[in-house]
Amino acid sequence: MSIGLSRLRQARATAAPNPAPDIRQLQEQTSAIAQSLREISHQLHPATLDQIGLSMALQLKCEEVQQVTGLDLRMANHGNTSAVPRDVALCVFRVTQEVLNNVTRHSGAHSVDLSLYREGNELRLQVTDDGRGFAPGTPGHAFGLGLHSAAERVGSVGGTLAIESAPGAGTTVRVAIPIRESDDASAAGHPRG
Repeated sequence: MSIGLSRLRQARATAAPNPAPDIRQLQEQTSAIAQSLREISHQLHPATLDQIGLSMALQLKCEEVQQVTGLDLRMANHGNTSAVPRDVALCVFRVTQEVLNNVTRHSGAHSVDLSLYREGNELRLQVTDDGRGFAPGTPGHAFGLGLHSAAERVGSVGGTLAIESAPGAGTTVRVAIPIRESDDASAAGHPRG
């Protein structure tokens, strides 16, 4: 776009005829940039988290992955997960995205079970697949950048992420995040499911 504007400036200075095609092209580029920015902003914080809550946003994500990949993806929700602080909800949603991405790209799984539940003052997420699994810590099977980022994201809200896997036995990812009573109060005005 900057190059196009420079060309227009030069064309104006030399009185070049009919700049309309260049202007039209710049308008199209501007529209494409605006669309890309909208998509990026939705990816940074999915509107569904605020509109329908964590549980339903995860259910929709599972349905989307199932539709695209054909995986048998089941989700269960236990306990009161309706009052989850915004930062925790975003963390759990992003971690779920990363885990499901890893399952579809690397595991060879046919089915995935996802559980979101709350026990007392702790929100827990568990994702288990029936894929090929791996031996954690062996060369070539170290955490990828995505799982490192997920672990850091969970740590930033005071939680833990653990991975259990073995060759031929699938993989289970467990996330546990403490929820303080003051967090519940701050989330009370927002739908969370």
